[in-house]
This record gives sequence, structure tokens and C-alpha cells, in this order.
Amino acid sequence: MTKKVLVLLGFLFLFSFQNFSAAENYPFLATVNTNHVNVRSLPDINAERIYQLSSGEDVVVLEKKYDWYRIRLSLKAVCFVSSKFVKILNGNVGTIVGNRINVRTSINPKSTILGQLNDGQKVHIKDHRNGWVSIEPVEGIFGWVAERFIVFKSPQVPLYPHIVEDPQPVIAEPVLEKQFVQKTSPPIPITQEPEIVPASPVSPSAAPQFFSVTGEVKDSGRLPFHRGINFKLITEDKKQTFFLRGDKNLFKDLIASKVQIEGHLLEGPKHRYQYPVIEVTEAHAL
Repeated sequence: MTKKVLVLLGFLFLFSFQNFSAAENYPFLATVNTNHVNVRSLPDINAERIYQLSSGEDVVVLEKKYDWYRIRLSLKAVCFVSSKFVKILNGNVGTIVGNRINVRTSINPKSTILGQLNDGQKVHIKDHRNGWVSIEPVEGIFGWVAERFIVFKSPQVPLYPHIVEDPQPVIAEPVLEKQFVQKTSPPIPITQEPEIVPASPVSPSAAPQFFSVTGEVKDSGRLPFHRGINFKLITEDKKQTFFLRGDKNLFKDLIASKVQIEGHLLEGPKHRYQYPVIEVTEAHAL
């Protein structure tokens, strides 16, 4: 009996050691083990929060510092670059002009730096705002997650999913001239199939519009029939008020503070709410 127990303990030790060794070889693929896990700009619990991860979500771990893992950022992250360092190439594609250009967490020039980009690096542009460009995360831009929320999954790491390709020029098809068959009788034109014109693309304005506003967050109190709304924002000029819908933890430390709210205005009957409602995705203290 004792021999079987020793064999079992030895097997468990070997299995644990192999997993530990695999996790110490970077990069590796990991899984988040709980909900509402904060991705922060620095390996510090007081550092600025970039976004949150959900249970079961996969992340790529790049290195470890103390009790924190540095990870690739997902498309949930909002990153900003000064527009004077971005040259628009075509549509939503741009290229960085200059070296060691800072990527920040907000349009505030004093906000946290997430990383740096170099001359010629391509970026996918999401939005333009007050002299800044919102971009999708690219390689070289990282966040930090506490070690206790990450579980090793596999040494196989997927390729970086946010590679921006150069825009391809649109080449017009040549127009064929009418051909004629020479006969003894007057020439008869050969009938050609009508050219099929592709449908026009959907206008970008049809996509949901990003909304941002600055003001002071206040507790809205208990409101009947206003499920999920516990806070409101009053603009700096005191002329507008918005109800805020979102995670309570996003606002609890921002009450009576000047903040920048980002999200989408909810559409609905005007008589339903006293003020317009913002579905909040990000909130930054200013």
C-alpha cells in the first residue's frame, strides 16, 4: 500500500514539475480562471486599468515580473497615438511617422504609456478624436495581469492576430471594345453580356458611432425601472446630464471626480429616461 502511495505522489510531482517548467518558458498560451480580471498598464495593483478579461478567455503570456504576467493586448484595449505621428494611407490604415512614438491609454498627453511604435509601422485606425488617433493594439503594446488569475494552457502560441496589411490599390478592369464579324453583308456587331457593376459598399456612417464626453460622476440614487443605472455624469458646462450604464466597479472610485466617459448612446423612447443613457465601455479619471 505504501509503495503505491509513493508511486502516485511521484507521478503527481513529476506532472506538476513539467507544467511548471512549461509555464516558465515564454511565450506560452494561458487561460483566465475567473471573471472581471483587470488588465493594467503596469505590474501594480494601483496602475491604470486598460480593460477586463472574462473566465475562459485565452491570453498570450510574454514574461513574468514579480507576481505579474505581461500579456498581448486584445481588441478590447483602447490605444491612442497623437495624429501628428500618423499618416493616413487608405481608409482605416495608417503608418507611423517617426521613431519611439508613444502609445497611450487616453487622449491625455500625461496618460500612461503602453508602448512605443517606430517609423513605417502599420496601424489599423478605429477613430479620430481631438488631435489623437485611436488604434487597434499591435505588437509592442502590452498589458499586465496578476499571476493568480492566469493558468497555463499550452506552449503553442498563436500568431499575432492584429497584423495590418498594406492597402491594395483598386485596379479597374479594361473596357472591351465592340467586335464585329466581317461578312459579305454589312457588319453585324457581336452582342456582349452587360457589365455587372458591384454593389456599393455600406457607408461607414451606418456603423455604431463612438461617443465620448467629459464631466463629473455622481450617484444617481435608486431609480425605479432604471435597471443597471446607478450613476450619472454632469458635463463641465453643467448644461447636459447623462445616465451611465455599466459595471459598478468602473465608477465607484470616480464619484465626484472629473472623468472622461467613452461608450455608445443607447437609442430608445425619449420618454423612458429622464436623461440620455450611455452604455459605458471605458472611464478615465482626468
